[in-house]
Amino acid sequence: MKERVTFLQDFVETGYYLFEPVKTYDEETMQKRWNGDIPSVFAALTTKVATFEQYNAQALEESVKQFIQEKQLKPGDLLPLLRIALAGTMKGPAVFEMAELLGRAETVSRLQALQSGR
Repeated sequence: MKERVTFLQDFVETGYYLFEPVKTYDEETMQKRWNGDIPSVFAALTTKVATFEQYNAQALEESVKQFIQEKQLKPGDLLPLLRIALAGTMKGPAVFEMAELLGRAETVSRLQALQSGR
């Protein structure tokens, strides 16, 4: 985000989702990715995230990628949706660092909000 921010106001506008819930979701990505079995798989991922033993960026990345592999999906099937749930957009910091920064409770809340908003 550092490269995209020149003034403090830019940070507030660009990174609002770090301080308050996501207001809108990238509809283009949602229409492209939110189909078939993905909603039920995303719900299972949400449950998994809530129960991961370790909650830091590295452990999250390993666990989520293992989950994706177990479900025989590609990272591109779920990772964009994870980013959309946390930031509302495909832009922003690395998704697993963002999840660590937000914390487990807020991350799970945002994953659930994306599902209920669909």
